[in-house]
Amino acid sequence: LRLLRDDPPYEQLEERAKQLAAGLDRGATAAGIPHQVQQVGSMITLFFNPDPVHDWQGADRCDREAFGRYFWGLINEGVYMPCSQFEALFFSRLHTEAMIDETIDAAAKVLKAIAGEKRGSQGVAACKKQPRHAPAGSGRVDRVVEGSFPAIVAQGG
Repeated sequence: LRLLRDDPPYEQLEERAKQLAAGLDRGATAAGIPHQVQQVGSMITLFFNPDPVHDWQGADRCDREAFGRYFWGLINEGVYMPCSQFEALFFSRLHTEAMIDETIDAAAKVLKAIAGEKRGSQGVAACKKQPRHAPAGSGRVDRVVEGSFPAIVAQGG
């Protein structure tokens, strides 16, 4: 508690959340994906929904299939986000601006691929569901770096 009193992390955490929220919004907008990015303090949720989400009825109208492709696409990019459309992500002090930028870049790539799939193109394999457990060195997620969501993950190799 002394650490929180003497060096409160809350302003830094909220700044990281704003950075990621703005980047996710830019990526989804550029891809033409209907979405809402909702942020409170250091918590964020990217909803695959063209309308603001204020309650369960709004959340229930989200495109769960698109969220699944987003989640697995990010796993393949080395980023672990909450695995449910209905969970918020949050930060720890371990998350740097560079990590957030990497997350934004990965999300933009995945969102663009999802948009391509929705338009009937071939899409990319990165957005297909992958096995939960991949062998070490396979290029898929092997472990999560310490800290809260969004966690930049270390890949085997």
